[in-house]
Amino acid sequence: MSALVRQLGRTAFHIVNGTRVPGFARHNTLGRFEGLLLDIQEDPEAFALFRSLVPEHNPTPHDVARGLADLVPLRFQLREDDAFRLFSRSGALAFIAARRDEARIEGLQGLAAPLSIAGADYMVHYMRGWDGRTVGHL
Repeated sequence: MSALVRQLGRTAFHIVNGTRVPGFARHNTLGRFEGLLLDIQEDPEAFALFRSLVPEHNPTPHDVARGLADLVPLRFQLREDDAFRLFSRSGALAFIAARRDEARIEGLQGLAAPLSIAGADYMVHYMRGWDGRTVGHL
C-alpha cells in the first residue's frame, strides 16, 4: 500500500475536520493536499490504488476522505458529522470486527464513537482478538 495515498487520506481528513496538519497552517494544508495529489499522479502504483478507491476525476478533500477512509486510522477521521458514514447495525458490527487491531490501540469505546454519533443501533457484548483475549465491552 502506498505511503503517499495514506498521507493524502490523512491530509484530507485534516481538511474535512478543520484541523491543521502539525507544522502546516490551514492554507498550507490545502497546498499539501494538492501537492500530494500531483505526487500520486506521477507514481503509477500509487495512482492505480488511488483511482481504485477514489473514482472522481477532480476529487475534493471530502471525496478523498470518503474513498480512503479504510486506510486512515479512526483517530484522524471525522467524528462529528452524522451524515459522513451511515451504519446499519450489521454494518457497525462488521466495521468494528474489521478493525480489531485498532480497537486494541484506541479501545473499543473510541473505535465505536463514530458509529454511535451516526445513530447506529448496535450492541457489542465482547470482541475477541486473534489470540482469544477479550478486547472490550460496550
